[in-house]
Amino acid sequence: MPDQSNLNNCPKCNESINPDENICQKCGTSVNQAFSELGNVKETIENLELRLERLEKLLETQKSTEIKTNKLQFKDESLICSNCNLSNISSNKFCIHCGIDLTTSTTSVTTPIPDSPQKEELIQATNTAPVKKQNKLADINWINIITIVGAAALLLSMLFASFVVYNILGSVGRHIFTLFIGGILLVGSEYRRKTMGIYPQIIAGTGTSIIYATIFSMFAITNIIPPTIGMVFLALISIGSWYLAIRHNGIWIAILGTAGVFITPNLLVFFGQNAVFESNAFPMLLGYLLIMDIAVVLISMKKNWDIFNQISILGSYIFIFASLPELSEESLLMKMSALISVYVIFITLSFLLHFVRKEQPNFRNMLLINTNSILFYFGSFWVLWMDDYYIEFAILNLILAGLNFGLGMATSKISGVSKNLGFLYYTKAAVFLTISIPIFLGGFVTTIAWSGMAAGFTIIGLKLQEWKWRIYSAILFVLVIIKLFGIDMVGSFEISPWPYMNWSITSLFVITSLWITYLAYKTPIFKLNSSSETNNG
Repeated sequence: MPDQSNLNNCPKCNESINPDENICQKCGTSVNQAFSELGNVKETIENLELRLERLEKLLETQKSTEIKTNKLQFKDESLICSNCNLSNISSNKFCIHCGIDLTTSTTSVTTPIPDSPQKEELIQATNTAPVKKQNKLADINWINIITIVGAAALLLSMLFASFVVYNILGSVGRHIFTLFIGGILLVGSEYRRKTMGIYPQIIAGTGTSIIYATIFSMFAITNIIPPTIGMVFLALISIGSWYLAIRHNGIWIAILGTAGVFITPNLLVFFGQNAVFESNAFPMLLGYLLIMDIAVVLISMKKNWDIFNQISILGSYIFIFASLPELSEESLLMKMSALISVYVIFITLSFLLHFVRKEQPNFRNMLLINTNSILFYFGSFWVLWMDDYYIEFAILNLILAGLNFGLGMATSKISGVSKNLGFLYYTKAAVFLTISIPIFLGGFVTTIAWSGMAAGFTIIGLKLQEWKWRIYSAILFVLVIIKLFGIDMVGSFEISPWPYMNWSITSLFVITSLWITYLAYKTPIFKLNSSSETNNG
């Protein structure tokens, strides 16, 4: 028989059980579960009281008359176990902590429960309107209002003083005073950088713009400082604005700084062309822009601010396009060097982002790639084709086709690179190659080459399971047929002594290309690839 001193009673049937046993041998009740259920009784009572209070509050809001109730004094009478000295509610027969019989020896303790503050408000519902009004007035942050009024008064006084001082000072004094105002704004934005949200960013951007415009005026309008020193100062201010943008994590500061970087050279070209080109300032401005392009690329890679690249590439190409008419015809090398330099910077950026860091291209990345190619090609056409450098322009097309084809091959060889990016490079390579053929070859030979390319692109599209290549091939075949019947046949009858011979040979090659395309679609392996592509969506 087990020792009786070690026995406890079952909370359900009051049968003595061994403390080591978890199940009552008489009623089968889980002892631990029964104890936990008894322990939750007091918590349940408290929850019910809170529900009653919420109901009273709901009734108070719905009634317009005063609720008159007598305050109820709730008392919680508890029993102290003589064995473990822990409290139990008065209805317990057994201690919920140690399981001993509470009916034999316990101490009764009565503890009054204080009235709820919410219940006091519900009972004393009269004359609440003045109190609410007083609370609303107390909630107003008078210190902030006084601070705002004082700041506005200080700003107005500073503006008035600035107007007076600006009229008294001379040209140099005005510029120095304006630089001083911009510096105060920068210092103030740094002082409140962590406590005022976006406002320090706005203040810092305003201060940077004031300083930037003042320096520009000092060398471009009033000739206080030489242009070379002015451009150096502008570069330093731009770098400082980018540092502030990173420090504040404020993209708008960087946008203001970047816009100022690329607006300045264009303003010099548009409003002071003679001074810029007579003093051979174009190489200096171009070098300034290229250095800023590289800085923008590095910052955008660090902070993932893609919009900077768009501002940078547009500003650089616009400056070059605006300068081309003013440059001499003998400076072909300088013109092409400017275009190639900008093109290489941004194609290197795309390579680092998508081939080295293997980031998936978004819309802005794809737009940057296409913008770089389109603007560079437009500038090259302007420089080479318009000056009768036809062969050089054709060679450039072949170089661009090879470069884009190599990048397209790299997308399939390097794991993790987007396949959409590969298709974009392949498409650009095909376009550049297609354009170069009519320059090197003329008349019928171009039609034959285009028809062969169309058949080849069909085979590539089937092999790579890319329907886009087959669409490009179909477009190319349409161009071939239009050229064959609309240009080649008419031209052969006008200038050739053997019109039927030339036109027949060309038609034979076109028909052969169409037949090869038909056989490619009929070949089982290509049909399998085509069907699998369709299934893959």
